[in-house]
Amino acid sequence: MLKETFSIARRNVVLYITYVLLLFGAQIADEYFKGSSANVASTILLCLLSMNVQKSVLWNLDLKAAAKVGGLPLLSFSFKIIALFLIALLVMLPVLYFFLMGRDSSSITLWSIFAGMLIFSVIFSIVMALLGTWLPAGLRGVNTSIGDAFQRGKARLLATSGRIMAGVGIPVLVGMVAVVASVVFTGPDLMSNGQPNIPLALIMLISDSFQVMGWTYVSVVLTRRYMEAEQIQPPSAVEAVSAIV
Repeated sequence: MLKETFSIARRNVVLYITYVLLLFGAQIADEYFKGSSANVASTILLCLLSMNVQKSVLWNLDLKAAAKVGGLPLLSFSFKIIALFLIALLVMLPVLYFFLMGRDSSSITLWSIFAGMLIFSVIFSIVMALLGTWLPAGLRGVNTSIGDAFQRGKARLLATSGRIMAGVGIPVLVGMVAVVASVVFTGPDLMSNGQPNIPLALIMLISDSFQVMGWTYVSVVLTRRYMEAEQIQPPSAVEAVSAIV
């Protein structure tokens, strides 16, 4: 699956560079306009990437062709990802309570925030492993309920959660290193004294690249697990072309 992930990125390198630059552009816009829209923009971009990767694997097509299959159900796909995120957040609440119990805001350190992010990444990975095939099922239209996803997910929970943890956790770790490096070595702003902070920009571009590749890997894993569970074979080249038409 990792080989397939790199193959998808290699065959669509211009598109992947565009995704990374768009993520970076959203971060620049946030700093320039003193806003907080980068998270929303990043979520939309990553949902779009994940959806097209899953369609690409399901229909044995490149990303551009896959985007034409089945329309563009981005709203429902994004809703499902947000729902899975909220489920993970609900599971995380007792952990947050334990972390914050008896502590005031001044005692919360950067490292405790990082620890919380890592714990949430683990919980989110387990939720995705258990329920994440709900996403490709909705695109393919076979056994599409969240209950069906649970039945598929529990069968190979440990193996799938380990793979998804790599796809989710490594970008988080890289992002943490990027934050620490920016604070310690470069400063937290992309513009400093009217000059661009080149080292920080490079760190952020690397972090965004890992995030894009991580989500691609997660999308491939979930789609392959769904296809294995439902015994769905990739269509032939003729069938794939007819699906576009």
